Amino acid sequence: MTKEDFKDLNEVLVKYDLDSDSIDFIPLFSLPIYEIQDENKIFKCCMEEILSKLHSYRTLQPDSLEFMRNEYVVALLHASIHIIMDITNKELSMHPQYGIVGKES
Repeated sequence: MTKEDFKDLNEVLVKYDLDSDSIDFIPLFSLPIYEIQDENKIFKCCMEEILSKLHSYRTLQPDSLEFMRNEYVVALLHASIHIIMDITNKELSMHPQYGIVGKES
């Protein structure tokens, strides 16, 4: 990424008609709510995947529970992205972002 990839905060605030001088006072956005129908094929596949993984919970060791939670999050994230793409008719993609976590990093 280069410096040109980042926008000036004031430009962004003006673009979205927000009257604020800092990010401390930006009002919360009202997000549109979309109801996902039970018949949605992507939602059904996601739920089937999660339910099939739940059956294997009995055989898990305590150390593997975090891994399984991450697997559910990934399944839900991918399903959500595809459902949003269907609703909005727009292409979306995921780009991993890395950050410093903890004091030792």
